[in-house]
Amino acid sequence: MRTLLIYLCLCSLTTSTWAQNLATSSGANSPAINAAPGSKVGIEYLTQVTNYYISPAEKIGAATKNEKDPSFIRANHFVSKGDYKNALKELERFTANKNHAARKLALAKYIEAQIYSYNERFDRADKSFSTALDLEPNNCTYLFSKGHSLMNIGKLWEAERLLSDEQGGTASCLASGTPAEIANLHLVSARIHLELRDRASTYDDMDKAYRAIKQSKNYSGWAEPTCVLFDLIKSVPTVDQSRWPDLLTSCVNKMQQQTNNKNSLITERAIFYEALHQNSPTALGIGTALRSEWTDAEALDIAGVDVVKKRALRGTFLSDLGMQAFWTGGDPASAGELYREAYNVLEPLISSGRNTIIAETMGLMLRVMHLDTMASPYVFPDAAPRFAKAIRLSRKYAYLDGSFQSCFTLDLINRASQGIPEIAASASDISQADACFKRALTPGSWTAVKNNFDNVSESTAKDVTEASLRQRIEARKALFGFPSNTRIYADQASDLVLLAIMVKQSLGANSPEYVDIANQALLEAAKEPSLKRSTFVISKLAADSTLPFPIRNNLVRLAFAQVNENSSRPDNDMHQCHFGGRSTEMTAEILAFAIKYDQTDLSAPASVLWKRGMKVIDQCLEQPPKSERLSDQHHDHLQKLQFDFIVTQVSLGAHEAKVDPLCQLLPVCKSLKQFPNQRELLRSTIGK
Repeated sequence: MRTLLIYLCLCSLTTSTWAQNLATSSGANSPAINAAPGSKVGIEYLTQVTNYYISPAEKIGAATKNEKDPSFIRANHFVSKGDYKNALKELERFTANKNHAARKLALAKYIEAQIYSYNERFDRADKSFSTALDLEPNNCTYLFSKGHSLMNIGKLWEAERLLSDEQGGTASCLASGTPAEIANLHLVSARIHLELRDRASTYDDMDKAYRAIKQSKNYSGWAEPTCVLFDLIKSVPTVDQSRWPDLLTSCVNKMQQQTNNKNSLITERAIFYEALHQNSPTALGIGTALRSEWTDAEALDIAGVDVVKKRALRGTFLSDLGMQAFWTGGDPASAGELYREAYNVLEPLISSGRNTIIAETMGLMLRVMHLDTMASPYVFPDAAPRFAKAIRLSRKYAYLDGSFQSCFTLDLINRASQGIPEIAASASDISQADACFKRALTPGSWTAVKNNFDNVSESTAKDVTEASLRQRIEARKALFGFPSNTRIYADQASDLVLLAIMVKQSLGANSPEYVDIANQALLEAAKEPSLKRSTFVISKLAADSTLPFPIRNNLVRLAFAQVNENSSRPDNDMHQCHFGGRSTEMTAEILAFAIKYDQTDLSAPASVLWKRGMKVIDQCLEQPPKSERLSDQHHDHLQKLQFDFIVTQVSLGAHEAKVDPLCQLLPVCKSLKQFPNQRELLRSTIGK
């Protein structure tokens, strides 16, 4: 269902915190998304209850602050202690007596619904929200809570109708509700419209929510609207955040007021995830400092948040910090240590039956598997039996309630099991996840079209043919537009390049379709302004002399911009030997093109980048980093690039006065029988 990359880069899947990542996230849910660039924004992000910033105890406490009934007082007490089982029992006893006033019965059902939402039983929560709203239809809090609940279980059109301006209850609340109620109504509506891909309505709702927040004078009583709007804005990749200024500051201030400035962990955690979201190089340092302070899960003092969720929040944080240590810090050893600590926190929580905890654990396992392919030693020497146990427990305790989160969790379980034959997902397991998604998704919504593309991409990944590429290209077109980011066009360009190569092979270089597809690739790639993602296959088209020169020239320059961008990234050194070889080989092709066609403005910077890349390769061959495993094949490939470099330099006259040092390399060259052409070329060149 989901591409592996999204899983590997998931920031968090904890529903009670801020949602990922897209994919990011991957389906990713944490105070800020740290999914791979281009991760989807979908229901797994949009439907989450932001309990991190305003806990169930605060919500329920605010709703019952004037209630004197002993049942509410006792229920409040249980909730504040995180004892939801006894709180539900107390509420059940209260609602069993139908002689209570409708207002009080509605309040009891609202509290019950909040408890079910917190424990990720969204189907039960929806029924309780419905009862509360039926009993008190003019209550604005019940109204937006019901709309949010419908969104949780994928009923987007029904949720939109409920919260439309024409609906009587909504119109009344917008006219006479408190600023907090008005802000929350617009925030839920904005989430719905974002998922329905309605840019104008999304922005309109966000504008109105912002105005309501700014009008409120009671900053200490509610923090949710400010922090939720701040998070929602960040979920739209192309949004201009300056349109709604000062939200982060306001959100942090409100959290500090709610905790009386006593619990700095709350704000420090928010600052870490904001730095993560902004791809700030400071995130690793902030997270490392937070880790040293946040040694005890229960130190995160939020009323109503039980020990299970506190531990899950810390486990999620450790996993996310491990990702930073690996990708940004270039420190696989620290990443492995953090992953082990995170796993030891999260795995025992699987039996809680909370889908987001299970999903977070599965995502962490995928991160571990990925790290094990990139660095040594292994994170867990006994990973297979250890993970097999966790997957069995996850299948036992995962709760399917019709929400997208439950489908996503089930799919992650299947995904994590693929590397372990004894418990690998069966055809029945995969069909169950597929059926779950079909029931949970609204046709035409962002998550629905993204889910369809992921299915197509997954089914065509192993057998890339002309037909499968056309299928994938067509499915990706449905993602163009709001709220997608520009990376999707770079992905489309890569597939178009591959398709062009296949069309040339089948129809010939003179085929008009071949030239047309190559042109499409250039047009789509040009829509990615930052060029942060290298599409190395573009160089294959650039090297094709049968293409019109303007197309080739533009492709070459695009490829150089991409590889140059990647070479300057702060995390580039992490896998310098693996990525450096590819980058240097591509740069050599670019340089050859520039020299051949007298493109001096390109040849000069390409030459500098090529020589810089060769220094990296020389270092890799002389003393490979301990963090990277170089296979014999990859080692030979780097040596081939090294020899090509020497031959080229000699042929250009750069080393004519330094023949002796080159001769010393000949024995090494001779020993590589698989490179006879390079050996003979080097010998003949030096002989000159």
